[in-house]
Amino acid sequence: MNKICGLSLLLVLFTAGCGKKKADIKKADSKKIASLDKNLAVFTSDKEELVDNESVNDFAFIDDEDLAGEMNLVASAEYLDKASKNKVKELVSAVSGSNELLATADEAALDSVLGFKRVQFDFNKNSIRKDQLQVVAADVEAAKKAVQHGKKVAVQGHTCQIGSAGYNMSLSQQRAESIKQKMVAAGVPSEFVKTVGYGYEQPLVWSDATIRTEKIKELSPNRRAEVIAD
Repeated sequence: MNKICGLSLLLVLFTAGCGKKKADIKKADSKKIASLDKNLAVFTSDKEELVDNESVNDFAFIDDEDLAGEMNLVASAEYLDKASKNKVKELVSAVSGSNELLATADEAALDSVLGFKRVQFDFNKNSIRKDQLQVVAADVEAAKKAVQHGKKVAVQGHTCQIGSAGYNMSLSQQRAESIKQKMVAAGVPSEFVKTVGYGYEQPLVWSDATIRTEKIKELSPNRRAEVIAD
């Protein structure tokens, strides 16, 4: 009987001790949580704040070149499979291509506003024909306007397909130079006018004529000079 009472007493004391430890742990945890609560950020408003126009200027935006660079890095990542890498590369091309298309469209629009005209030449000649003097005069005025817009102009010379490639390349350059001389003489700064000869590499028309005189006549549109804003 005494043994039973002794065991019961030990059991009560052990249970009481365990309960105290659990209480101490819970108490310590509550203190720890309370200390963490003090470090939590406090939001003063639960409403979405709109950014005003002045604040927008403080944001950093990624331009297309930076975006393309970042996407190229992604495309080279080892964890991507081949299909995913190809998709990213397609998107990079789309970003780069959009810039090129916009730049080309802007230049074409400016050329249209300036009103550059095509100057025609006689066969095997680089001298300006009398019937083309007014056309050249119009190009000179358009070149002046281009310079006022902060642009340079490029005079491109062309020939027909009759003759050797080397000879036609030289002749096309001479045709471009003859237009530049008129522009410079009229007051367009020489450094704002560049010339390039394309020979017969960029024809407007083709001819299957076997008779030389007919072929010369049919290919006449190719013997020209064109001016564009550069």
